[in-house]
Amino acid sequence: MMKKFLPLALIVGSLFIGVRAQDGAGPTTKTWRPVALKDAFIGLSEVDVHDDVILAPEMRDGQRTDRFLVFNADGSLRKAIPTGAEVQAVEKNPLNDLVAVGHAGAISVFDMNTGKKVNELKNTSLPSLEMSLCCWNPEGTEIDYLLSTFVPVAAEGGEQAESESTVFTWNLAQKKVYRDMAEEFDGLRDWSPSSVSTYLVVDKNKVKVGHTKDRSKDFVITASPNSTHEVNAMWSADGTQIHTFAVEPDKEGAPNITIWDAATGNQVRELPVASGFISEVTRKVAGKNPGEEGTVVFDLTSGEKVGTLIGESRMLLEDESALLTQEGNRFMVWDLNTSNLVGSFEAPVAEVGTQAVEHGPAESSVIVTTGAPAQPDAEPQEAGVVLWSAP
Repeated sequence: MMKKFLPLALIVGSLFIGVRAQDGAGPTTKTWRPVALKDAFIGLSEVDVHDDVILAPEMRDGQRTDRFLVFNADGSLRKAIPTGAEVQAVEKNPLNDLVAVGHAGAISVFDMNTGKKVNELKNTSLPSLEMSLCCWNPEGTEIDYLLSTFVPVAAEGGEQAESESTVFTWNLAQKKVYRDMAEEFDGLRDWSPSSVSTYLVVDKNKVKVGHTKDRSKDFVITASPNSTHEVNAMWSADGTQIHTFAVEPDKEGAPNITIWDAATGNQVRELPVASGFISEVTRKVAGKNPGEEGTVVFDLTSGEKVGTLIGESRMLLEDESALLTQEGNRFMVWDLNTSNLVGSFEAPVAEVGTQAVEHGPAESSVIVTTGAPAQPDAEPQEAGVVLWSAP
């Protein structure tokens, strides 16, 4: 699978330790250029980005359709493929042009070139479940996917809905399905980039590493001794480690980023930042700390603070040697080796909806969702999905 994993942060930098960088300081910066991807809003959690193609479910007037969209690397639309059922998730096979398409209670496989369906699996016992995530294993022989539904639960003040999740692995050649209930851990984060059928789920301060094929390998990490502090989790790029970090890094007593061994669950080390990104290339960690403005940068080897960057960290770029940050509607690209500002762009920010960022097809490109689609009777919003690239 060629998916590029998304750390959830953006960074705006400073040129000197503890000093906010001023506009115009340092070397000349390059203004990134926008390329329209599509006017309709697309949820970025469902976008599948590869070197030469971008895939996404189609949405019109805020509603999913039965088509998925195939974009070229430059953001131009290549084709729209109808599937016959509402599309909830898409993922391209890493070795060929087959595409896994998730529907409610079912998953199908389409040939991206011909637009024809070549395989299908229906979970007839779970027809009402929603497809949340799907991905191929690295060998392109199995599809891992998550089905979830909301069940009514009696609660004080009225009935509430809670999420229940079931994790599956579908072996296409063997026509066999492995199933694993995610139990109370309903926040699936992602599948391992290196290990087949291994996934992360998070519940408050606990992280479960689950295996659809061999549950005896499952284990739980207590990432924060203080259960009032919720954590998030992500795999390292090679899948050998797990990074946990605070959901609310500004909250007093928020746990620091902690690195865990993905095979054993043992703690490897703790870093002096509550939330952010780790660059093994530059030996830097950049993120958010309670009580500090902007993004702080620490040297991984010495543990010393080496800089303070403006805004919030959003994403590592260019082989982890550059960092993208955001302050308002301004996005900035920083060289982590020098702390110099090397690029920037300003994206419109809609009044509604959450702005999201995903890696683009090239290392020096990102996809930005600027807002949710306007309702029929509402004022128009500057919403859309735009591919931004370095000049």
